[in-house]
Amino acid sequence: ASESTLFSELTLVFKVFLILSACALVFGAKRVPPSFVEHRFIIFSAYNTAIFSGVVLLLTSSSEDPSTAFMIHCAGTCFGTIIVNGSLTIPRFLLAFDIW
Repeated sequence: ASESTLFSELTLVFKVFLILSACALVFGAKRVPPSFVEHRFIIFSAYNTAIFSGVVLLLTSSSEDPSTAFMIHCAGTCFGTIIVNGSLTIPRFLLAFDIW
């Protein structure tokens, strides 16, 4: 049981490192000239990923039942993926059709 706990903690640390690295890289992308409009959507997506991951982590860690924690993790991952992909694609369509 100790090995699986250590592996899950290391996996969690790696995921947090990846998300924080993405946020740091995106923060550096704010200095990109305004002619490149894509950086706003990428910034929004990276910060949404960090926020959803934090919320899912808090909800999962507060659950005592492993099956409930698994369902929270799955629902958070699906909802977060839909939001992030939507934040990347919907503004492009709006810009392409001069709606936004």
